[in-house]
Amino acid sequence: MNQKSETQHLLESFITFAQNQFQASIKIIHVDNGLEFISMYDFFLRKGIECQRTCVYTPQQNGVVERKHRHVLNTTRVLLFQSNLPLEFWGECVLTALYIINRLPSPLLKNKSPFELLYNQPPSLSHLKTFGCLYHATVVSPKQKFDPRARQCIFVGYPHNQKAYKLFDIDADTFFTSRDVIFHESIFPF
Repeated sequence: MNQKSETQHLLESFITFAQNQFQASIKIIHVDNGLEFISMYDFFLRKGIECQRTCVYTPQQNGVVERKHRHVLNTTRVLLFQSNLPLEFWGECVLTALYIINRLPSPLLKNKSPFELLYNQPPSLSHLKTFGCLYHATVVSPKQKFDPRARQCIFVGYPHNQKAYKLFDIDADTFFTSRDVIFHESIFPF
């Protein structure tokens, strides 16, 4: 799938998600002059969505987006540096940063979190763990009697639509999800 069609697919999916989950219709979309958005004008017209474009070379018209982008990157850098994970984990850091930001109260939202505004209830924070820390995941079905009963892993985030933790198995070099974990939040393997 090329970049343009992937962006279109994601945006169309988001619009459908907003309609189904929140009974909200997107009325206006504010975009830069990227070709992936220009090619979607017919789609926006069919959906009755006004498409506003910024002027070329005027990043100040995207002030809110630019500030939020900086906030996400700063939070991502903190997670990456604190955990001492290699740069190859930057995507997991971004997803975890967004997960945390969406659950923290903001003075701009009258000390409510984005999660609380969407779902009309405060988010639970009791499951939050230290990014990049060591944990041991239970081996649910060992093959033999004397196989290890736990795997040494790193906590790398919260999977979407699952009540579990996203983990990276150090020895197997693989990602997986699990709820059966013991965290060591002061130990960072990297």
